[in-house]
Amino acid sequence: MKILFPGFSINAEILRPRKSSKYIFLLHGFTGSLNDFRNIAGKIDQEYTVAGIDIIGHGESDSPEDILLYSAAEIAAQFKKVINEFTSDRVVLAGYSMGGRAAISFAVNYPHQLKGLILESCNPGIDNQPEKEMRIIQDNKVIGIIESASMENFTDYWMDLDIFSTQKKLPYEIIRAIRNAKLKNNKTGLINSLKGFGTGVMPSFHNKLKNINIPALIISGELDNKYSCICEEMSKNIPLSRHVSIKSAGHNTHLEQPEQFISAVNTFLSELQ
Repeated sequence: MKILFPGFSINAEILRPRKSSKYIFLLHGFTGSLNDFRNIAGKIDQEYTVAGIDIIGHGESDSPEDILLYSAAEIAAQFKKVINEFTSDRVVLAGYSMGGRAAISFAVNYPHQLKGLILESCNPGIDNQPEKEMRIIQDNKVIGIIESASMENFTDYWMDLDIFSTQKKLPYEIIRAIRNAKLKNNKTGLINSLKGFGTGVMPSFHNKLKNINIPALIISGELDNKYSCICEEMSKNIPLSRHVSIKSAGHNTHLEQPEQFISAVNTFLSELQ
């Protein structure tokens, strides 16, 4: 389903239908798409209609040239319109990595539209200015690779990053499917996503986490030391939250240990009013 905006469209799909007013929307990471969740959508709490959104610049959503459309506030506003196309009730928003950062932006800007928040392996931003500048330098390096390399070479570079090293243990068929999906990415969309919504350029939401007064589940993989620390710290700052560590998993817990991930999510959903 394409939701139209002035000059571009955002793709969203029902991944598992139910005759229910309860919705959970799933948000993918950088270089991903809503298709990343098809293998787990059917196992999520049966009371929920499960939907996915292709974040701007990814999947079947458009990749406009205007970098301003990729800012944290604009992405949150896009989600608001997309969600309202499906339901007027409060929803659960679940985001992985970049999608988690986008979910935090939505929770800060439109808290009244959420009944629950699930954040997987994500960062609420960087407060320290030198760290922000270093991250921007790192993202600019990635942008340079996207611009100069083929999608095949960039995809191989991206999948070979240390943060995804634990995924190399996955069966070859799964790794091949992940790679083939990433090859469909649009260079403009990826570049503008980093320029407009990279961790270095996005606003820091650390001082706003205390204002997120809805139940929140924060998930990280025990083998992902960096994000385990970030997620544990977030859980201390979001009042109604708890942190769950997924055993034998790295950055992408829903891919590496789907049963543990689904168990944590379904337990959380069963506790929501």
